[in-house]
Amino acid sequence: MAAATGIHSKEHFKEKYAVDDVQYVDEIASVLTSQKPSVLLTLRGVNTDSGSVCREASFDGISKFEVNNTILHPEIVECRVFKTDMELEVLRYTNKISSEAHREVMKAVKVGMKEYELESLFEHYCYSRGGMRHSSYTCICGSGENSAVLHYGHAGAPNDRTIQNGDMCLFDMGGEYYCFASDITCSFPANGKFT
Repeated sequence: MAAATGIHSKEHFKEKYAVDDVQYVDEIASVLTSQKPSVLLTLRGVNTDSGSVCREASFDGISKFEVNNTILHPEIVECRVFKTDMELEVLRYTNKISSEAHREVMKAVKVGMKEYELESLFEHYCYSRGGMRHSSYTCICGSGENSAVLHYGHAGAPNDRTIQNGDMCLFDMGGEYYCFASDITCSFPANGKFT
């Protein structure tokens, strides 16, 4: 398959990800058939915070197997509660870089700037200094009356106000690193003068 489609070889992926076995997705039915599993556990469940339903795995030939989609979700939810030392280290790193980025934003804010300029600065710092290509969520960079708008910053209210003297800024931004998210909110006066 690799030569015909331009996809890397199985050996490439074994070496890159330090795994023992690699199979292509289009081979899943035959690989599982050869392993004769008694049951396939697929993930199906509802996120209790968002209401989002995860899309259950499916592939050509899955109907040939006994499938259980009730066991895995509660087990994974429980596992996510507990963090290994390595996971805690990544979370600390994510929060450290995001905190540094917030401080850079606070130092840089000037009357006359657009809110999105500070969003950009935050994201640039997280990526250039911390390797975080993504934010944990849509950045909220509210100034003045926008600092009181719940979940400001989305497409309908895109962090596009010009910051005025005397504005209070509320910035809710967090970087994401290898799916570990930070969530930090700071409030400060745009002109740097606390009253």
